[in-house]
Amino acid sequence: MRPKKGNYFIFSKILTAMSFISCTAFDLATGETTLLTEGKSRNESPLWSHSGEWLVYGLRGRNGKDMDLYVIKPAGT
Repeated sequence: MRPKKGNYFIFSKILTAMSFISCTAFDLATGETTLLTEGKSRNESPLWSHSGEWLVYGLRGRNGKDMDLYVIKPAGT
């Protein structure tokens, strides 16, 4: 699933040698990037909602083993 409106796309980026991964938005009109996740721990399987407005992802950053889910509404949707 992908956003239904907006002029951007979301990509994952490896930030360090320890494979910390961030979700980043790229604005097609301006060429600017916006970090959507904190990049301090590995995020897992970001997915779009059926409406295309929300992005959900999991992080193990709190204690390194339990998965916490986060839901965000990226700008431009």
